[in-house]
Amino acid sequence: MKKYDHHLFLSWLILASVITFCIIVAWDQGLFIALFSLDKSKISYAIMLIYALGMLHCGWRAWQISKQLQLSDKAVQLIYHHRNNPVYLDGNHLRLGQHLSLPGSVMTEFLVDTIQASMANDKTRDENRSTALAEIYTDRLKSSHEYGWFFVDAMIKMGLLGTIVGFIFMLGSVADSSNLDINAMQKVMQQMSAGMGTALYTTLAGLTGSLLLAMQYQLLDRGVDDLMHTAIHTAEVHILPNVITTTD
Repeated sequence: MKKYDHHLFLSWLILASVITFCIIVAWDQGLFIALFSLDKSKISYAIMLIYALGMLHCGWRAWQISKQLQLSDKAVQLIYHHRNNPVYLDGNHLRLGQHLSLPGSVMTEFLVDTIQASMANDKTRDENRSTALAEIYTDRLKSSHEYGWFFVDAMIKMGLLGTIVGFIFMLGSVADSSNLDINAMQKVMQQMSAGMGTALYTTLAGLTGSLLLAMQYQLLDRGVDDLMHTAIHTAEVHILPNVITTTD
């Protein structure tokens, strides 16, 4: 199946658009008004702010990874169309033949490092060169995603915090009542309802926000994996068998 240019960013954009549409529908149905009115702790505001920051960060990372995937596709096409040419490592540049150079990208850096590692005399390192380098590059590409997974975890914990705060409100309303007449019970029930609303709505906001954001960061992780799989396959199949160590 042919992939479109910047397919990762387009996939994220479609997912983000669907989520935004659902948020607009929820707002139109009054769900956010109920959330803000019943959440006495105001933790839901913090959860929504974290989600907004995480979504913007995810979009920025989706664009960056999408550009790297686009450059890797161009590099693979060049390598395939010039597969009969010898590969030269000229400093930090990778050349196909004497005049054609691969575009600068993470994949090109990985191929250069793989070739340099293959020149080592250590056979053990030579056998594991692609695997070890792939782990390093994958960790480097995914390091920025740690902020996103922190946002996901923070929203879950803030939702649980809202649950605890809501139950504190409920227990506090019972503890403050010294008599049990009808008027006092009505007031207690109202306060208990407010506490229960805080507990339930903050939990709902935290779990929903974390789930929606996790879907987007999972998409980014999949894009990084696809990039590294392409880089490893290209190195082992097309580059290393045809490499010539130096050019003058």
